[in-house]
Amino acid sequence: MSTHTVSEEQKTAYPARRSGWKLALAAVFIFLCGIVVGTGGTLIMIKRTVVASTANPAIAIEKAALRLKNKLELRDDQFEQVQPILTNRMINLIELRLKTRTEVGRQLHLFRQELLPILDKDQARKFEVIFKRICRTFPEPLDIDLSPGSGGQGQQ
Repeated sequence: MSTHTVSEEQKTAYPARRSGWKLALAAVFIFLCGIVVGTGGTLIMIKRTVVASTANPAIAIEKAALRLKNKLELRDDQFEQVQPILTNRMINLIELRLKTRTEVGRQLHLFRQELLPILDKDQARKFEVIFKRICRTFPEPLDIDLSPGSGGQGQQ
């Protein structure tokens, strides 16, 4: 019978097992940072695109036409037919957006005018805070001249 004894050296040959909570926490943190950075970058790009297209609709329409030409691989004769159609429809959409923004602003103003006389001073003060938040969710009406030859520039 052999007595097999394990020496202290053999017992400590492998490092003690550590819990993986620090690694898991770091992975979650990195994942969340990626979400924040990705969302922020997307919002910045969207805002730049929207601001650029509303500041000068003529350039936005031209870029849209070129993008459509490239995506659909339009021939030059097709592009010449598509461009005026796209320009007319885009101008109509911009005008519709301007009309609805103005109407939304008018409706919000009427809502405020009708509601304030009903409220007491404390309620009116609280409502003004809420109302400002509501108004921030709706864009301001744009002041853009869409007449021919204007190039869609905002009026000064």
